[in-house]
Amino acid sequence: MTHIRPVIAKLRGTPVSKNGVFSVVMGRYTDGQYTTVQTSPDIIVPNRLFMKVNLDKSTSSSLIVQMLTCWATPSANSNNASKFYIIENGCPAYDPWDPMSNMVTQNYNSTSGKFSFLSFVWRLAAGAQQRIFVHCEIEVCENSLPNSQCTMKPNCTAGNNTGLNGRRRRSKGSENKHLVSAGPFHMKQKGCDKVALGCSHACAVNSLSKAICTCPVGWALTGDSRTCAETFAGEDNIMQAPRIIYVTEKRAQCIGMLILLLIASVTVIGLVSLKPKKLSISSENCAEG
Repeated sequence: MTHIRPVIAKLRGTPVSKNGVFSVVMGRYTDGQYTTVQTSPDIIVPNRLFMKVNLDKSTSSSLIVQMLTCWATPSANSNNASKFYIIENGCPAYDPWDPMSNMVTQNYNSTSGKFSFLSFVWRLAAGAQQRIFVHCEIEVCENSLPNSQCTMKPNCTAGNNTGLNGRRRRSKGSENKHLVSAGPFHMKQKGCDKVALGCSHACAVNSLSKAICTCPVGWALTGDSRTCAETFAGEDNIMQAPRIIYVTEKRAQCIGMLILLLIASVTVIGLVSLKPKKLSISSENCAEG
């Protein structure tokens, strides 16, 4: 039983002399050779997903698959507001964080299209909701027609992946756009060993697939990148020493201040109590005279 549930789109094309119905399937493959279908729905982030859009084998070899736009969503709804574009205007969608994240291996030249992208996790989504559905908007072009331009690829040079001359030409012989989808694929975070890393509290795997030490809320890593220290309100820097030392230093400062205040208070009280006595003695002396 396969876990891959590709959506099969029935495309009505116009071959040379008769109408036909064609089946298009999109599935995930184990590697960049695109020979073995991946039957597991799980993937460890940020491992690469290899996807292939393929026409039915019985389809005429003169039909060309054109992948116009491909994107990922967290649900089966291709119109979900949360989208990650993989292909735009027939070219790899540019990802400023990783320009090599999205790759198109085959497009505009065969009965199949091949592309891949690095897996990721959605922000603000719980673990059970970390799923990816992949959707592609495609056209099937009849290459046997005169001047079909089916294999004329868009200009995908860096910074110019907006199609031919800034706009994508519609190839003569191409049919209406159709949607094909696959998924869900479940994103799994790579595990880490806090003991092996020497972490004082916890660990996690960052976006570069590197295991790092982490701290609970209200705590932060110290200079050794392994030990967590509690942060305090009003402090810009992280205390490098354990909190007990910090509290002892603060307590010593407070005790010193209290002693100074006590001495000052005693001095003031003594001065106030002595002043009336001097005035009283002075009055008695004046009366005797």
